[in-house]
Parts: sequence; C-alpha cells; structure tokens
Amino acid sequence: AQTKENVQHNAVKIFSNFTRIFLSIFADITVQLAAEIIFQTTSCIKAFLKITYCLWFNISFDFTPTAP
Repeated sequence: AQTKENVQHNAVKIFSNFTRIFLSIFADITVQLAAEIIFQTTSCIKAFLKITYCLWFNISFDFTPTAP
C-alpha cells in the first residue's frame, strides 16, 4: 500500500509540475502576443493619423491660400 501511495504522490507531483510549466509557457506566449497586437495596433493608428493629417492639411492648404 505504501509503494502505491508513493507512486500516486509522485504522479501528482509530476502532473502539478507539468501543469505549472505549461501554464507559465502559455502565460509567456499570451503576454508576447498581447504586446505584439498592441504594438501593431498603435503602429496602424499612428500611420492612419499621419495619413489623415497629411490629407486634411493638403485639402485645407488647397482651399485656403493663406495657410501657415
């Protein structure tokens, strides 16, 4: 009975360690993906704002002769 309990205990220990490793890896991947998505989104927003600003400035520049 003692050896059987030891085997069960070791199996539980191995399983919990494996679960912990898997969760840490999964958390790392999730954080990296989130950071990448946020970075890409901010880059897209910056580019969009830049394009919008340039277009707006050019149009306003066309319509008003006395532009700064």
